[in-house]
Amino acid sequence: SFPATVGTLLHRTRLPLSTWFVAIQMLLEPGEEPSVRVLARTLSVNRNTAHRIKRIIRSALKDPTQRDLVFGIADAKPAPEVR
Repeated sequence: SFPATVGTLLHRTRLPLSTWFVAIQMLLEPGEEPSVRVLARTLSVNRNTAHRIKRIIRSALKDPTQRDLVFGIADAKPAPEVR
């Protein structure tokens, strides 16, 4: 068995997937792209980590197989809460 993230931009990440999802949403929002500093502050990570996240997402957007995943994450709606 292997994790569902194998072969994706999320493979071997130590960050929570929710952090990646927020970063993807921020980077794909229309308008001016957030700076590394704003990304770091919003995600509660250091600037080096924010820079790495931004670089990985940008790279994934250039790869046709990864691009579909990134846009799929951006279009996903949060699951309803289970009570």
